[in-house]
Amino acid sequence: MSQRATLLPFYALCDVSASMRRDGRIEALNDAVRATCDAAAVHPVIADRIRFGVLAFSTVAEVVLPLCDVGLLEDVPPLGPRGLTNYAPAFLLMRSIIEKDVSQLVADDYRVFRPTVFFLTDGQPSDPQPQWKAAHGSLVDLDFPHRPNIVAFGFGDAPRRVLAEVATVAAYTATDALSAPAAIAAFGAVLVESVVASGTAGVFSLPDATSSGLAAVDDRDLL
Repeated sequence: MSQRATLLPFYALCDVSASMRRDGRIEALNDAVRATCDAAAVHPVIADRIRFGVLAFSTVAEVVLPLCDVGLLEDVPPLGPRGLTNYAPAFLLMRSIIEKDVSQLVADDYRVFRPTVFFLTDGQPSDPQPQWKAAHGSLVDLDFPHRPNIVAFGFGDAPRRVLAEVATVAAYTATDALSAPAAIAAFGAVLVESVVASGTAGVFSLPDATSSGLAAVDDRDLL
């Protein structure tokens, strides 16, 4: 009996609210997503081991790029800014998509590592705290067998406290030295490095994001 191949699902969960229209933010985000797909696609071993998808959230949430083998990807749909910064729809859709994707991969006879979500926002949530925290709680619930690792990135008006609450692995915020596009580029660099390192090793790996000009957020921000 042949051994089943193992896959590592990665998702970019991206804030595309109206504020992302400013300062070249959405253009920088589209560049970061394309760079991630390109970096994985040029390495056959990495493309064989990871699957990558993109979700966008504003007033509502949607799947922009369904989880896929980037080696077979011909085009990356662009992200466009609009609406509010509602976190709850993002977390609810993320849980639903993970359930569906993992079930399909298992049905296709793959072994599946815990998914990883790279969460990016430039603002505080527009929806009430009890609402988005309940949605986040369902995503990271210990009874949810496919609860993801979450790495949170924030810049602009994103509160450190909120980033710390969203993340399960690590949270980062842009330093004052970084412009908004530079912060997004740093996010993209970490995402690319993580995808490449994880695909090479066959297990989830997160590089040191502080070397990209980002500052780590820790539990003290919850106080």
